[in-house]
Amino acid sequence: MSRLRIVGVDPGFANVGLSILDLFPVGGIDLVDTKLVTTKRDKKLNDDEHLRLIHIEDEFRSFIDGRDVDILAIEAPTAGLMPGRGAKGGWGVNPVTVRTSALAWGGIHGICRDRGIYCVKIGLGDIKKVLCGKKTASKQDVIDIVVGKFPTYSKWPKTKKIEHVADAVGIALVAQLDPIVTVMMRRLRTGEG
Repeated sequence: MSRLRIVGVDPGFANVGLSILDLFPVGGIDLVDTKLVTTKRDKKLNDDEHLRLIHIEDEFRSFIDGRDVDILAIEAPTAGLMPGRGAKGGWGVNPVTVRTSALAWGGIHGICRDRGIYCVKIGLGDIKKVLCGKKTASKQDVIDIVVGKFPTYSKWPKTKKIEHVADAVGIALVAQLDPIVTVMMRRLRTGEG
């Protein structure tokens, strides 16, 4: 049976969530695989971002190699908002988080563009709104909904870092709403070119 294969990515630098979903013309969805890629800052190096980015790109290539991926669904680079960084201790921007998230995003996006994989950017908060019905949903709400959609899948991380993998799966699920993905699915159903 024909299918569309989506790789979902929650881009970061310390933690990158990866997922692969198969969408079938009859409406079924299979969670094929997930992976959590982690990097740690090496304080001995003046600038270790280059080495960390190489690790992320290599892990991503390894994850998709031989898997015949049709679509990249990737969350937009983070706005870098972090508690305690703003006025009077409120939310503020962390420029390091913005930069490193954009580096990971660009590296992964470039790999997919080079391979002819259609790229869908999922906006910040869209996962929560689509899956949970509100942009104010908690990380745990997203995890519960995503894990609940795939009750027989057993490779979920057993730590709080599950949030990155759950986000990657959620991003892939939300990508189904992209107009081009909708057309691709319709072509699969009807057998059009």
